[in-house]
This record gives sequence, structure tokens and C-alpha cells, in this order.
Amino acid sequence: MARRRSGPESGPEHILVDGYNVIFRQPELRALARIDLERARDELVRKLTGMQLGGAGGITVVFDGREGEPGTSRSRGGGAVRVVFSKPPESADQCIQKLIETARASGRAGAPAVAWRVVSSDREVAGRARLWGARVTSVEGFLAEVGGGARPRGRRDRPPPMSGQELAEWERLFRRRNDGGESEGGGEVG
Repeated sequence: MARRRSGPESGPEHILVDGYNVIFRQPELRALARIDLERARDELVRKLTGMQLGGAGGITVVFDGREGEPGTSRSRGGGAVRVVFSKPPESADQCIQKLIETARASGRAGAPAVAWRVVSSDREVAGRARLWGARVTSVEGFLAEVGGGARPRGRRDRPPPMSGQELAEWERLFRRRNDGGESEGGGEVG
């Protein structure tokens, strides 16, 4: 479900998942976490591994290291999903930031830039991720996208900005409509 972005970062999109944020916002995983947190983590990774990721640069799911294997990283599902545990006192949020910053700093000239997408409904993580140049998707939006949950009513992810060509086309359509004799008020005065 990941997509390629257009513009300066037209390379593959790498998805960074705020692991516990997803677990505690998805009802089935939340219920499982109350019984066995490790099984809930494994189930999330299993679901992410089973996703269809056309054009994606991979998935990394990040958990706070307090409950897991601090400072470790492992791949699952044939390398499709990388699991990272932050090293205390570092939080998963800080680990996500560090992963983006490190990757951007080590970018090679001439290679397509990796577009980053952060999956989190944590406002602080989302705000910082945007500052780091990442696209942000809420947990609810991501779950709806991959079929793991319904999008709450009234909540939508922002669509990507329109290109200049798209804006010109909309402007042309509205100009033609208004030039065709229809009033802007939508009705006749009589």
C-alpha cells in the first residue's frame, strides 16, 4: 500500500511505524497486549509483513526498549520488516527521529532519496516527523489503508498538494462554468 512520491524525493518510500502507538489504537492488538505484550508485538509485525508494499523501501517498526530487547534490531518476514527497540533512556519517538536523521545524513549523491513515512497518531511524533521531512499517516488512516481497521468518521489524512497542472485544470473548469452563463450565486433573481 505504500506509494512512490513525486517531486524531489521520488525514490521508494520507507515506512517507520510507531509500534506501541499502533498496538494501543487497534482494538484486537490492544486486547492482546493486555494479556501478552510480546504476542501483540509479534502479531503487529506479522500483519506488517503480510502487507502488499508496491514500490516501498521497507518497513521499520520501532518499540520502546523498556519492555523489549533494548538497543536491538532484527528483521522478520524475509527481511520485509525490521524491528527496532530503542535503547533506554531513548524513547521510540527519539529513535524514529534518529533513524530519519541518520539516513538523510548518509545519503549518497546521485542515488534517489528515500521518502520517509511515519505512522503515528502521537501529535508530538507527527509534528516532529513533518519537520524532519517525513510524510505522516495517522494510525487510523494507515489501518484503514491496509484493511486492519475502519477510519473514524470525520478524520482524514491530508491529500498530497496539487501540482501546478492540476490547479490550472481546476481553474479552467471553474472559469468555463462561470463563463457559461451560470451565476456564481447559483440561482436566478426574479
